[in-house]
Amino acid sequence: MSYVVMVFKKVFGFDEARARRHMLEVHEQGRSVVWSGLREKAEAYAFTLQQWHLTRCSSPMKRIEVKLSLPVVAPLLDVIRELADGLRKNLAAR
Repeated sequence: MSYVVMVFKKVFGFDEARARRHMLEVHEQGRSVVWSGLREKAEAYAFTLQQWHLTRCSSPMKRIEVKLSLPVVAPLLDVIRELADGLRKNLAAR
């Protein structure tokens, strides 16, 4: 387990306490969100962790979570709503 703590400290720059907390979450719950942000950076972290052989210790990494803020997502939701409304009208006209 000290190996995981060391990797978290080197890769993410965590202090000892934070690295241990995440290591214990992984050990007890099977996962821990150690970082969230832009997809490219997430993929770089995933690759780095694979180089340290962490993602294969208990189970392969199944996903990279990408969190978007509301100002980024809101315009996309408006476009999706407009498209859905147009599809509904077209289906109703048939």
